Amino acid sequence: MKYTVRDGERVWQVEIAGEAPRWSLRIDGRALDIDAVHLGDDAVLALLVDRESVLAHTRIVDAANGLVDVGIAGKHRRLEVLDELALAARAATGGRTTGAAILSAPMPGLVVAIHVRPGDRVTAGTPLVVMEAMKMQNELVAESAGVVGEVRAVVGAAVESGAPLVVIEPE
Repeated sequence: MKYTVRDGERVWQVEIAGEAPRWSLRIDGRALDIDAVHLGDDAVLALLVDRESVLAHTRIVDAANGLVDVGIAGKHRRLEVLDELALAARAATGGRTTGAAILSAPMPGLVVAIHVRPGDRVTAGTPLVVMEAMKMQNELVAESAGVVGEVRAVVGAAVESGAPLVVIEPE
């Protein structure tokens, strides 16, 4: 998966490959090997970064805009983290979001759970659908607040990348 990460004016291109708990990262072409373990809380990670131990605290601030707070070694930063689809959507809309938000499958996979029904109110970060891809389960969350208008996903169905799964109408 490819991401663009911003810290103010600084921008990095990040590629992540692998499977939990071992990951390979490329940050602007620089390769890093990562082992990551959650410490009882999804917000706290124990990391081995090229054999150096690091404790990281993370918190999603605004899922719709990719804002994440990260704290490492007493230094805290608010980062903007956008995957390729979010970056393309932002470019296509000039950064504006209007109308219904459609949660689409980020990759081909199997729908294993659906957490919402039409009419449910959701906030940014609310879990909507769980997909399994490449032997990993991925929880897909709402990027913005609203009301579930449609659930197009079906448990047990195989979906292609980009397939619409849930439609969120603005309130």
